[in-house]
Amino acid sequence: GEIPGIEINPERVETNIIYFKVKKRGWDARRVVEELKKRGVLILRIQGSLLRAVTHLDVSENDIEKAILVFKKLFS
Repeated sequence: GEIPGIEINPERVETNIIYFKVKKRGWDARRVVEELKKRGVLILRIQGSLLRAVTHLDVSENDIEKAILVFKKLFS
């Protein structure tokens, strides 16, 4: 709902949630979740090949950089 005195442009709102699908040949979402977990990156499988990654207060910028590196290594 709306809050009097506050204006928000929904097109400029960025969230801490990223949804993505598995596109790597021979891999399914479950395998991706397992392989990332082995490397210290926790994500959730929503349904089928749809995955969700979320950051929160306890995830630092350094943690995010590490996760990006893990994704790059896993998917390259």
